[in-house]
Amino acid sequence: MTEDFIECDVPVRVGVSALSFDSGFFSFAEPLPSREEARSSSGRKYVYPGVYERVRGARSQRLPACAVYFGGERPEIDYARERAALALGALSGVGPRVLEADALRKLPDAAEGESSLALLVEEDAGVSLEEALDGAPVPFFDGGVECAGEALPSPDTPEGERTAHKILFDMLNQAYALQRQGIYHRDLRSANIAVRRWGPGADGIRATLLDLEFMSDSPRGRVQCAGYYDRLFGAGGLVQLEREPTPLEQDLGYLAVVEAEVLNGVPVRRLSDDDVLRVLNDPQSPLRVSPEGVFARRLTLQDVTREARLSGVPTAFALYGGISSQATDIAGRESMHAGYVDALDRIRLEGSVEMILEQSTMERLVRVIFENYKAHRLRDGKPLEYETYDEQSDDYKKSCIDQARSYLEKVRLLGYEVVRQEDCKDGQRVGKLSDDEVEFLAREEHARWLEERDRSGWTYGPVKNEEKKQSPFMVPWEKLSEEIREYDRDPVREMIGLLESAGLAVRR
Repeated sequence: MTEDFIECDVPVRVGVSALSFDSGFFSFAEPLPSREEARSSSGRKYVYPGVYERVRGARSQRLPACAVYFGGERPEIDYARERAALALGALSGVGPRVLEADALRKLPDAAEGESSLALLVEEDAGVSLEEALDGAPVPFFDGGVECAGEALPSPDTPEGERTAHKILFDMLNQAYALQRQGIYHRDLRSANIAVRRWGPGADGIRATLLDLEFMSDSPRGRVQCAGYYDRLFGAGGLVQLEREPTPLEQDLGYLAVVEAEVLNGVPVRRLSDDDVLRVLNDPQSPLRVSPEGVFARRLTLQDVTREARLSGVPTAFALYGGISSQATDIAGRESMHAGYVDALDRIRLEGSVEMILEQSTMERLVRVIFENYKAHRLRDGKPLEYETYDEQSDDYKKSCIDQARSYLEKVRLLGYEVVRQEDCKDGQRVGKLSDDEVEFLAREEHARWLEERDRSGWTYGPVKNEEKKQSPFMVPWEKLSEEIREYDRDPVREMIGLLESAGLAVRR
């Protein structure tokens, strides 16, 4: 562990107490509370809200965060247990993200000579769902700053219903991620679920499962919370098992109560037995009570996607697939949100250089490529088949998109990389390709074009015929005339200029 507590000037807020790390800063919220006032759910740790700013080259990203100090009787054990649980959750896309860990820091109000404590910095997931259902405002982090929050909309309204289903989507998704690995939370209730807004609408809210320590080998076992356990499994409860519930049954039962809370818009203490029974009797409920008795079933991906559709959350393909398959793959891998992408996923994906290159500049690049193609046709006195990019057939649009995407692949073939211009120093910039590089990439481009045309159903024909999808150029490079080869060389020669026109640079 490393130790460093400083008073420093940070890029956005100057002269405030901050923690410095290799990749960023944590700035404490003002006014800075004493340790007695620090937020905590137990006496084992001190939790301070603030903002974490991660610096990546010329860019930075700000996120609401909490600095968590461990100062109980066994701080090293408490820290290790929580660190392990958060790491386990991160592998499944469950719980808040750890931003900094394995560090030692003194408390902000530490006296001279006082020892440092184990510390980690994690995302601040917001207010508890229990408090939000009781009318507490849901915090809203927008544009790098905390904004005034608003209460959850009533589930009786269309927007409130979509928001309720988005919260359920998040919880079902995280519970499903745990269950498919045979892991159970054992205390899955609204007090251990946090909600925060990252944008407007239903997809702007994110619900996060907290207290992941129960997922590890904690000796504390299950938690028999009265509002949940007694209501379900206690004497005279709604689910009569005549035995202790299994961890799966308890998780699913608690989740059913959370579902009743969210769909009714009230915390558990204000729920009637009928409200809970309506959920338990629903065939879609994770824990179902039937006339023949009770049975539990594991969650399925179908349960998760159903809630996503009800809340209107789009898939990664719907957001990114129209331009880039690679962007779709990145979104699915980075968000870990069952293939659906909400406002927080999009914020996180903005930090991906690949996503920036693949999505933010790709459409502009394909239009530049089309205009360049037009210029060549006019220069050579050949007729234009289409005046604008949008007039083209889907096949020709896809051809432009594939060519734009291939630029990134071509640059990598030469051992270079495509970056944003502000991230490229002048001494690293590749301004022009050599003749050998042009010839090599021209051959590669023709091979790519042949493959793309073949997938679209084109074949060889002595005369170009769009209706029959025939072309005289569906032949190997060696059989092309020099005139036709220039059609492959010219785009390669112009590739760097076209990339630069889209705000990119080729870096060696």
